[in-house]
Amino acid sequence: MFDWLLWGTVLTLITTGWVYVATVPGAPCLGAFILGLRVISAAGAAGILNGFGMDIWRIGTGLISPVPGAEFQFDVAHECSGILSLFALTALAAVNALLELKTNPHRIMLFACSIPLAIGGNIFRVLSICLVARWFGQDIAVGAFHSFSGLASCSICVILLLKIEKRIKRREQP
Repeated sequence: MFDWLLWGTVLTLITTGWVYVATVPGAPCLGAFILGLRVISAAGAAGILNGFGMDIWRIGTGLISPVPGAEFQFDVAHECSGILSLFALTALAAVNALLELKTNPHRIMLFACSIPLAIGGNIFRVLSICLVARWFGQDIAVGAFHSFSGLASCSICVILLLKIEKRIKRREQP
């Protein structure tokens, strides 16, 4: 009973944004970690877009398109670092691993897979916002699409996490 209460409290704190309050003792460390996530998201999105031949400049956590007619300028802000997605996905992976998997190595494997999955999902989100800004304008990208892209990327990450869990479960079968 205590386990369910503990996990329910943790998940509530994470999903409501109170995670920042709950981690005040580690706030300086968390700030550096969030900055790292912001840089990873911006660099990943810029690298992929430049790899496809789009001219995107990255300055720190900012992304700029200098192309006439398709200009935009974004900053991967603190709130868009992907930290909440990372906390939510790792918490979901931990609970799912405890309930669904039998051995600790398999539980650790599922939990470990959730970290790059959340980071990759945020890179995909930043990338999609840049594409929408390039094709349809910055106002549309930072408007309704910004909110939709967060929901879509989290949904895709949860589906992929469940697929990974299913594969790990198959490995547990004798």
